[in-house]
Amino acid sequence: MAYTALGAFTAALNSADFRERAQLSALLSFVQNAVTKPFQRLPAPSAAFAAEASLLLLSPGGVAKGAAKARSVEGMSSGLDGLARSVSKLLMRQPAMPIDEVPLMHKLLLAGGPRHRGERTWMLQMLWMGLRVSGVMLGFI
Repeated sequence: MAYTALGAFTAALNSADFRERAQLSALLSFVQNAVTKPFQRLPAPSAAFAAEASLLLLSPGGVAKGAAKARSVEGMSSGLDGLARSVSKLLMRQPAMPIDEVPLMHKLLLAGGPRHRGERTWMLQMLWMGLRVSGVMLGFI
């Protein structure tokens, strides 16, 4: 069912015309290329990354209005512009999402300085959403 929905969304995206279309298309390819066998499940943290990255690519400054709304942090939107660039670079560099790790996790969590606070907060919130699924925590810790 998810594969059908992903295929339908890809078809709709290809016929749409908006500024972020190329980036969302690259994100969909990034996720689709990670699936290497029939009925393969993506780990919840990886799926959460893809979902949050799509919101980020659509509206870098407004992502705090989405899933992170209830947990917004002062100064978060200023760090998210750089985060959108990091996600775009990742999509250009890698053809498929690695399913054995969360994309950009190490880069964002190890970034230092107060200007990276928003990026670290975004990653921690995204990880929390993905790890809330029971049994997933053991695979990534």
